[in-house]
This record gives sequence, structure tokens and C-alpha cells, in this order.
Amino acid sequence: MFDDKSSRILLLVLVMFHCLPGRHALPQQPPGHSYVAARYDAWRILGPGGGGAMFYPAISPHSSNLVLVACDMTGAYISKDGGNSWRLFDLRHPAAFFAFDPADPRAIYAGGGVLWRSTDEGKTWALVFPSPTAVKGLIMPDDHAGPIVETSEGPSETVTAFAADPADSKILFLAAQRQGKTALYVSTDQGAKWQRSADLPNGVRRIYVDARSPRSDRTLYVVGRNSVAVRRSGRWQQYPAPVGVAEFRDVSAAFSSDGQLNLYAVAAARKGGESLTGGILVSRDGGANWKQATDSLLLGAQAAHLPLSDNIPELRAVATSSSHPEVAYVSYSGLRLYGDAATLWQPRAFHGVAKTDDGGSTWKLVWKEANAPAPNVHEAWITERFGTGWGENPLSLGVSPTNPDVCYGTDYGRTLRTTDGGANWDAVYSKRMSDGTYTTTGLDVTTNYGVFFDPFDAKRVFIAYTDIGLFRSENGGESWTSATLGVPDDWVNTTFCRAPRCGGVNHHRATREGSRSAKTVAGRGERPTWVCLGRR
Repeated sequence: MFDDKSSRILLLVLVMFHCLPGRHALPQQPPGHSYVAARYDAWRILGPGGGGAMFYPAISPHSSNLVLVACDMTGAYISKDGGNSWRLFDLRHPAAFFAFDPADPRAIYAGGGVLWRSTDEGKTWALVFPSPTAVKGLIMPDDHAGPIVETSEGPSETVTAFAADPADSKILFLAAQRQGKTALYVSTDQGAKWQRSADLPNGVRRIYVDARSPRSDRTLYVVGRNSVAVRRSGRWQQYPAPVGVAEFRDVSAAFSSDGQLNLYAVAAARKGGESLTGGILVSRDGGANWKQATDSLLLGAQAAHLPLSDNIPELRAVATSSSHPEVAYVSYSGLRLYGDAATLWQPRAFHGVAKTDDGGSTWKLVWKEANAPAPNVHEAWITERFGTGWGENPLSLGVSPTNPDVCYGTDYGRTLRTTDGGANWDAVYSKRMSDGTYTTTGLDVTTNYGVFFDPFDAKRVFIAYTDIGLFRSENGGESWTSATLGVPDDWVNTTFCRAPRCGGVNHHRATREGSRSAKTVAGRGERPTWVCLGRR
């Protein structure tokens, strides 16, 4: 899907010149090893893997092998082997979170607009909220994955948060929003019926249920736009927002052994006088009080000695482990550090992931990249082709509820995983083959506009993509490599078409999105490097 990054909004249009008639079917080959998870139909996923924005990695508390990831379209992805292979499923609405039944390891919830439940480990899904009997239709007003669910009472409320009672999974809590107003709903029969319980004027991002509270009157912690509301003994209390924080960018929490809810939040950081507001925020008492933790990140990173206002990193995502609240990971960018001897006096901006093992008192940069790839980040093709800044630092993080060493990070084109507490990060969206080409693990996200067959070689196949341009296979689709070398960076984003060769020359026409300017490029040979022929 298109995004608002200026370096990725340009489109490459390849105009077809059909010099020879005829069609070539994809050759039938003996099935080789596939890294894609098995599907429940006759289709097989082909491509290099990755390429589009991924979000909200979630790991089952019952098994670290069961992992889910969302994307910026209506598809979502599930892995049952710890991220090594993935299967796409489509809920006809973008997923904004995943949750797991505390008792049944096969039951999964997916929310975003509406709430779905699977009772067979993601094979099939059923609507839980709104009531299926109230749904009249689904309206897809545009091509940006923004469906509207029409009910007998008008457009459905938008589900923003969900939690199941840790001791009784028939009791469910759900927050839903309509026209700027958010309400809490409770079900005691696993979602068959819902009772409106309270209005929550500050919105809801997360719901946490205190397992130590009385079952008949659970204590709830509801994280809103920039603060926490608590329901205890049937009464609500609104805690104050951290100083200077208008909105949390992300928040994650877990109960400690003493029953306190430990929260981590990230917000826009600003310097106010000699102090810093926002940034990394930590609360050890359920949101009643907050402590600033950005300074400890700067200290642990040995950041450049610059005025504070000149070295405030951007913080995008945070995640902790529900059984180890002392451990958390945070996604950062723009952290200015001194590099090697060649740049000793010129700090560079780094991005990646930092980790704490002591509740935010100290931090270590476990993923640190500038222009060069980090030695502990074992990437597939995206960094090799587009550089370290293309995917950026993670948009979302997810930590295993039972093993804090397992963490997934998702960004504009990739999903990466660590199983050793951040010492190493491995790409799980694509696999590198022995010949230097790549094949998907099932995490193909971006749109494609067509499959094109070489009229002179039945094993040569091209796929035209959004975001990642043109890809070529020399083995009938088994593995792939980028085919836009030589195309100017401003025009490499999207390929619409690819022409068959006319006397050994391929002609491509490129246009900018929202512009009438155009560029034509051409290449020769079996694996062409493109050169510009002209523009208008």
C-alpha cells in the first residue's frame, strides 16, 4: 500500500510493447522445498516476501511457536512454527490487535473495527462483536482497507481494545468507539450477548484484568489516550496523565509478582526548561505515577554530548512480557551517537531497538543501525537492495508472554525475530537461496499488478509490485531477485507493467504519483540494468 514517506511515493509504470503474440503458462515443475506454511486450498504463494507495512506481532502464551502479524491491508498472517513459515488469512478488515484465550490454546481473537474469534488455531473465524444477526452488510468505500460494517443500528462501533478474564474465558471485556465516544462492554457468555458497562471519555487503547481481584467484581486497568482509568470495587478512578503528554504512541503492561501493574509507554518527547517530558515513561503502580526513563536510555547508549533538545530520539513502539515485567523493548530512531574514528567528531543518527532488564532503570541498544547494516541483524533482501533506512525501526514490537528473550519487530517491509534477548535479529519474511535469490516464507504484504512471462524463456517470470518495484525469477517462480537495478531511486517504488523484449530491448515508462511527468527506461540482455532514455 502507498504510504506518506516521501522516498516511497513515486511510481514506476512499465508500458507494454507486445512484439510477439502468444501466452506462456507457468511451467509445471516437481514441487521443491517451500518455506511457506501450508494453505487450505490449492494455491501456493510466490514471491520474494515482505515489501509492505506489518504491525502488531502477537505470541501465544501457550506456545511461542504460535505467532500472528497484521498488515496495512485486510490480510493477516499466522505462523505455527515460531515465525519460520506463515499463512495468510483475510478477515475483510485490517487487524489492530490479537489476543489469546487464557485457557484454550486453540482460541484466538482478532480485533480491528470488529472482533473475530477462531476456535481452531486460526483456520476459521467467527464474528463476535457486533452480533452477527445485527450485521446487514459490508461497505468497502475505497481501496485503502477501510471497510464499514453496517448493522441494524447503523455503522458498527469500532473495537479498540479487548481482554478475557484470566480465570474464566467466558467473561470478556471490550471497548468500542463510535463518533468519538468510547464505551466498555462486558460479556459473561463468551460474546453471545454484550452489556454496556461504562462510558470512557478518554478512549481505550488497552484493557488489563487483575487476576488477584475478586472474580465477581474484577479490578480493571483501562489505558486511554494518555492516562489510566481504574475500576476497583465497582468504582472508577481516573489517574492523571504524565506531565506534558497529550497522547501515548504505544503502551504495554504486565502484572508483577506483588500484584502491581507495571506499565511502559512511549510518547512524543519534548524539552521543557531543563527537564524532558514524554519519551519513555514507566509506571510501577498501575499508572498512578510515572517516571521518565529516556535519560537512562541516552546514558546507556553513550549518546553524543549534545544539548538535550538536539538529541531527543523518536520513540515509536514498546513491548514487555506478561510474565517478566522487568523486561521491555523499545523502538527508537534519530538517536545521535558517535561512530568510528572516521566520524569521531560528527555524531550520526541511529535507529533500532533498545532493551531493559530492570524495569527501565538502564537500557542497552540491542539493535543499532545507521547507514551500514548492524552485524547482529541478519537480514534478507530489503536491506541488501534498498539500504538500512527503507524498513526503518520497528513500527510494532511483540514479546513472548512466557519467554522475554523472544521478541518480534515489524516495520515498513519486514518482520524480524530475536530468540536470544536481542543478541541477534533474524529476518523471517524471506529466505536467501544458495544462488543469492530469495523466496518468501508466506509474509508477502504488498500489492502486485501483474505476472509477466518472457516469450523466449518459459522459466523467466516477472512480478510487478507496489513499494518494491519489479522482481524477476529465472526458475519458474521458485525464487526471486530485484529487477530494477539502474532505475533512478525516485522511480523505483512501483511497477505496473513490463514489456516483452523487442529486439533485446525492454521499454519501461515511469510516472510520479499525482504528476503528469514521465520517464522511459530501457535495458538489454537476460538480466538488464536499466538506463534512462528520456522524459517529458
